[in-house]
Amino acid sequence: MAERELWLSVVLGALRDARGGDRAARAWLLGGSPDRAMVCALAGIEPDWLARAAPELLARGRLPAGSADEAGAGLPALLARLAALQRLAA
Repeated sequence: MAERELWLSVVLGALRDARGGDRAARAWLLGGSPDRAMVCALAGIEPDWLARAAPELLARGRLPAGSADEAGAGLPALLARLAALQRLAA
């Protein structure tokens, strides 16, 4: 689980950067780069789903915390939410 959380934090960091106006992060989230596919696989996220969900995730008010130290359940809660969103989108 720790490795999955690490890679999920990479995705979450890209979401935060894109939300902050980083065009490269936004392009990475929405594009089809091979490293995005690898990071998604290691995080347990479907890359195509991320590309479809990213605009909605970026439009939300606040992104979840990146670690348990930052707020509440942190990444485990985010993992559960992302898994639930993927199931609903399937």
